[in-house]
Amino acid sequence: MIALAPRSLAAAALLIGTAACKQEMPVTVTSARGQVTFAFPQTEPPCVDRLTVYRADDRRNPLWVIDAESPKACVATIRYGSPPVGFTQRGGLNLLTDGKLHLVLVQRPGEIGAQYFEPGREGLIGREVPAS
Repeated sequence: MIALAPRSLAAAALLIGTAACKQEMPVTVTSARGQVTFAFPQTEPPCVDRLTVYRADDRRNPLWVIDAESPKACVATIRYGSPPVGFTQRGGLNLLTDGKLHLVLVQRPGEIGAQYFEPGREGLIGREVPAS
């Protein structure tokens, strides 16, 4: 499992303006047969309420956003492009770009997880936060 580096969390927290009120949640990103999957610890409610994917070089325009329809929609994995039961896709779905750095943010009340990843390979595809 690739744990979120403190610098990754800080970068993600600055992105959404929640540095002081969120705790770190580990996020693992894997790819199998070209399908990217995000994994994080499953809990009892409160559960994940939003997952957002960006290209690392464009954090204004999300590639994919899904929101939980109910606080009881608890999941431990989400495949890119396939909202689980109990989740609604917001806006469109854009393709991931092989070899380019992306960022996933996973939020639930009181916690946020962030992980950079690079599609186009198999297995663990998480990456450390890029140097500024």
